[in-house]
Amino acid sequence: MSRSSHRWASLWPRTIALLVVITLLLMPYNWTFQPLSHEIKVLTIARQLADPGWLPQDWYLNQAVSHPGLFDWLTGTSAGLIGMTGTIVLGRLVCYGLLALGLALITRQLDLRLGASLLAVSLWLGFNRLVPIDSAAPVYFGFAGVTIASLLLVCTGRFPNLKRHYLKLFLLAYGLLLAANDPQSVIADEVLLPDFGAKSIAYGFVLIAIGLFLGDRRYLAALFAGFSASFQLLVGGYGFFAILTSCFLEDVFLGTLRTKATWKVIVPFAIGAISSLPDLWHKFRSTPPISDVFASEITVFFRFPDQLNPDTWYTAGWLKLVTYLIVLALSVYMIAVTQRRAALEIDRGFAKRRALLVVLICAVPFGLGLLIAPTNDTGSLLQYSPFSL
Repeated sequence: MSRSSHRWASLWPRTIALLVVITLLLMPYNWTFQPLSHEIKVLTIARQLADPGWLPQDWYLNQAVSHPGLFDWLTGTSAGLIGMTGTIVLGRLVCYGLLALGLALITRQLDLRLGASLLAVSLWLGFNRLVPIDSAAPVYFGFAGVTIASLLLVCTGRFPNLKRHYLKLFLLAYGLLLAANDPQSVIADEVLLPDFGAKSIAYGFVLIAIGLFLGDRRYLAALFAGFSASFQLLVGGYGFFAILTSCFLEDVFLGTLRTKATWKVIVPFAIGAISSLPDLWHKFRSTPPISDVFASEITVFFRFPDQLNPDTWYTAGWLKLVTYLIVLALSVYMIAVTQRRAALEIDRGFAKRRALLVVLICAVPFGLGLLIAPTNDTGSLLQYSPFSL
């Protein structure tokens, strides 16, 4: 068996284990596979878009909409063939599977052991649901840190070596807890699980793309970022922006900009995102209706203010964001410390630096969004979800 085949073969047990843990942690939502409110909305709209003759007299489902996307076509067709419940079961498994594969790729490249990966995912999806974050955030964060540290001591049977593996594990678990509280985002109300939708699938593909990029498979990573854009253009676009910028900076730093031709990663991304072109073409050709109120104002300030308008973010959320940045700074320190290891671990060092670079680049749209928010009265820029990643 070749080295590449062995690496892929070793990936599947990790992926399956993560998939099982994710499914079990979300079992309260999956026990009867009843549709959640978001799933009801997206499934009925997708069903009507895929088959306009399903409910031809329904005024809501037959409103003028943009060109049906790949998600609408796939889920609408599936709902017509196997029903709503079957589509929900299949859709959630696809979302959980993509997420598990992405996390498996990332944790393997970062040399995180399977047990540590399962612990981090368990804390991410399970522990944060025990206490409402709005009610007692400072106490909650401190209690969370002590609990995670105690779990590490129980799991290892000895005090952690603060300069090596266990502090990294603590930072990863605590960072995931802060970054992915329910809803699963740093501060804006972005949700990946438990229900499924175009955005959930897109985030799964982005995680896979990041995992592939950490393994220096940049063209394959760009292709999966394109797949993500086919389901949700902004998620895939921001993910590809992070990968493309990371490739460019890395090539400039290593002096390989000309030999590697960074721009070539655009080609696989365009191939993966080809199904989003009709929707893009429709958006560019459509003329916005004449009105005193911009559509972006309604989107940013009335429909999704929790996701797009920083003025609506709760105080505890800002505290969580600051704490997350502190954890990120400590992670940077740990990555710098681990670079002093033996030369045989140089591949892992590159992967860790790439991961840090991707995180920092993903923070650029976030920071720009905070800067423009006070003056963007019409929401013309905030509507592009700078706080998604």
